[in-house]
Amino acid sequence: MFGKIIVISFIFEQIIILAMKKFILLSVLSFCLTLTSVKAQDAAEALYKTGEKFVLSGEFDKAIPYFDQALQANPKHKASLSRRGFCKVQGGDYNGAIADYTLLIETEPKEKFAYLSRGSAKNKLEQYDSAIEDFNKVLAIDPKDTEALNNRGVAKKKKGDKAGACADWTASKKLGNGDAKLMLDNNKCK
Repeated sequence: MFGKIIVISFIFEQIIILAMKKFILLSVLSFCLTLTSVKAQDAAEALYKTGEKFVLSGEFDKAIPYFDQALQANPKHKASLSRRGFCKVQGGDYNGAIADYTLLIETEPKEKFAYLSRGSAKNKLEQYDSAIEDFNKVLAIDPKDTEALNNRGVAKKKKGDKAGACADWTASKKLGNGDAKLMLDNNKCK
C-alpha cells in the first residue's frame, strides 16, 4: 500500500513538473511573439516615416518601396496603405490605388478618406457609377463632406446628370466650400 502511494505521488509530481515546463515554454513563446510583433511594428513605422519624407518632397515613386516594405513588416499598417495609394494616384496608377484603398476599407470600413480617394481614382478611370457609390458612402459617414459632394457632382456631370451635379455643388457651396462656387459658375448651374 505504501508503495502505491509513493508511485502515485511520483506520477503526480511528474505531471506537475511537466505542466510547469509547458507553462514556462508557452510563456517564453508568447513573449517572443510579442517581441517580434513589436519589432515589426517599429520597423513598419520607421519605413513609413522614410517613405513619408519622399512624399513630402514630391518623390512619390521613391516613396512606394518604403510603404511596400512597411506593409511587409506589418500588413495592417494603415498609414502605409493609405499613403501608398496616394502615391499610386500621383503616378497615374489608378487601379493600384483602388486596390490599396479597397484593402484599407476592408480593415477600416468607416474610413471615409479611403472611400473618397478610391472614388476619385475611379473618376479618373471613368468608372462613374462606382465612384458615385464611394462618394455616397463618404456622405453616409459624414453628410457634410464637401469634397465628396464636389467629386460626386463631377461624376454625375460626366454621366450627363447636370441637374444632379449642380445639386451636389450647391449643397457643397452652402456648406462653405469655395471650389463649389467655381464649379457652379463654370457649369452654368442656376
